[in-house]
Amino acid sequence: MHLRVRFDAPRLIHENGRSYAWYDKARVVTVANERIVPEIALKLNLPAQKATMSVVSTQWRVIANDLEKNVRAEASSNTGQTFKAQLEYAGLYRRQPLFVLRVIPVEYNGDRTIRALKELTLDISYPVHSGEQYETRRSRTTQNIFDNPGDETYRLKKVTAIQSNTAMPDYINESVFKLKVDKTGIYKLTSQDLLEAGVPIENWDPQRIAIYNKGKEIPIYVKGGEDGRFDGSDYIEFYATKNEKTFLDQYPDMYADPFTDINVYWLAQKEYAGLRMVDESGAVVNDNYIVPFKFKDTVHFEEDTHREIFGKDPEYISDSADKYDHWFWGNVISAVESRTFTFDLPAPFETGSSVFVRAMLRGVSIYNPSTNPIEGHQASIWLNDQKVGEIEPRDRWRGQKLAQIDNFNSAGLAQSNLVNGTNTLRVDMEQAGLTDIILLNWFEITYDRLYRAKDDFINFNLQKGLYDPSRTTQFQVDGFSDPNIDVYKLGVSKVLNGKVDYYEDSQRFTSYRIIFQDKVYNSDQRYIAVTENAKLKPLSIEPYKPWKEEDPLANILNTTNIADVLIITHPVFDETIKTFKQLKEAQGHTVEVVDVDQIYDIFNYGIKSPFAIKRFIKYAYDYWDASIPLEYVILVGDASYKTKET
Repeated sequence: MHLRVRFDAPRLIHENGRSYAWYDKARVVTVANERIVPEIALKLNLPAQKATMSVVSTQWRVIANDLEKNVRAEASSNTGQTFKAQLEYAGLYRRQPLFVLRVIPVEYNGDRTIRALKELTLDISYPVHSGEQYETRRSRTTQNIFDNPGDETYRLKKVTAIQSNTAMPDYINESVFKLKVDKTGIYKLTSQDLLEAGVPIENWDPQRIAIYNKGKEIPIYVKGGEDGRFDGSDYIEFYATKNEKTFLDQYPDMYADPFTDINVYWLAQKEYAGLRMVDESGAVVNDNYIVPFKFKDTVHFEEDTHREIFGKDPEYISDSADKYDHWFWGNVISAVESRTFTFDLPAPFETGSSVFVRAMLRGVSIYNPSTNPIEGHQASIWLNDQKVGEIEPRDRWRGQKLAQIDNFNSAGLAQSNLVNGTNTLRVDMEQAGLTDIILLNWFEITYDRLYRAKDDFINFNLQKGLYDPSRTTQFQVDGFSDPNIDVYKLGVSKVLNGKVDYYEDSQRFTSYRIIFQDKVYNSDQRYIAVTENAKLKPLSIEPYKPWKEEDPLANILNTTNIADVLIITHPVFDETIKTFKQLKEAQGHTVEVVDVDQIYDIFNYGIKSPFAIKRFIKYAYDYWDASIPLEYVILVGDASYKTKET
């Protein structure tokens, strides 16, 4: 097919000694020599999901441009470099293939003129047989979405749509309970805890009790139940983690989950035996053993006290907000300035050069050739007055880009420089005469640590270089304030029969210590030692609530659900929303109301996330009964940028 696109003349904007060609519906992008140019995106609907494009012809208009000399010289190096026309497949919008035609319609010339595109003719090709999969339709809500001429759009036929792989989790039923946690550690549930929360534990078979997290069953330790009953002295123990690192693989600065710290574990009764951590003896019985005395630990430090919106950098002005961490440790750091951050580091080993630091930062101030001609941000990181590393201006860390300073390519900093207790990390900015502003997000310290607990808890593994599955390892862990110490071999067992004593080391440090033996068959095996009083309790134990109390079998995944108006709200509004629902029904609409908790439960394992809402809306549009197609979604609630507090 041939497509002819006409462009209006751009407006010229003069700012800070530079001239820009600008279109109202364009976004800004940067090209060579920091030249800012407009990019226009046209949304095209085609009867295919693959297409190629070629430029048939172009028509240009020439616009006089009163550029200053320094700008003219810069523009000259860009002559003929900026024009672009590119076709990209973006995906399906309501089963309608969406392509984006990206055009940079200007070129800056060295003769003080700008060439602006007047007309662009394209030839767009796609497989001819693909049209058989599509139907044409008219829609009030999508008519203005696409930039194609005409009022009909192509839509993937319902029968050929990709089938959903979303299904109700097996463990969700009318007697499943949600355990909400916001700390990492060993959690203990007694029969009293469960009964007070309304769990019908007296009717459950202890052998079939199971706990799930993020769709997977986790091994748990169940004490008692041999008699087929969960009695007063019986209990459940399991390892749980705070909700974090959700987006870390995608966005390396986003260690904390931006929406919630609360993780959700599901307590259920299966039809068969659940996964278990077994009893395993760690008694000190073997005289031929090795004793590790240190292990490699990494501690993450992050405090979200300052919010930065960003979006001022032309490169990022059109990006969605979820691509960046917006919470930082303290206010902005400006040159010339030093900022110190204090943190506690437990039980560092005394000798060696094994300390590695990683600090995550982001720029704030913007480059401007007239008012702030900064070559790049400058910052150095220091740990207790030992230099970790530095980014220099010549490294060209500019604008609001992400940056990381570390010493991974070095031998490591001295262990002797660390303090058992309060340490400091310092950020130095020394670039005078320019506006140089950055923020510290978080940092991590990797170091050799003694087998010593902090706050009666420690998560550890075997010392590097000592792995030998043929030999017995004797772990000796001190630092406990109480002799009631339990040891867990994560995912495997609860280690019993360890020896507990009151111990004094060579530095006259005294504490309770536990000694146990094990044959380590996995060099990455993690262990936890914790006192009874340091075990945790869930924030809450809540029963799962079905979508409709009057119909417990109804669920939001049912493809017979039908609505043209979908109201998404919070349980706090359940009663007041009834009047609004009746009003919409009186106007002739078919209405369904769904609580966000139900959406989180089915589409994100119970964990709060706006992406769960997005996935649900797409599912309802694609798979609910289309005889009355979904047209409107109404979100009822309040807005807040402090998402973790609401």
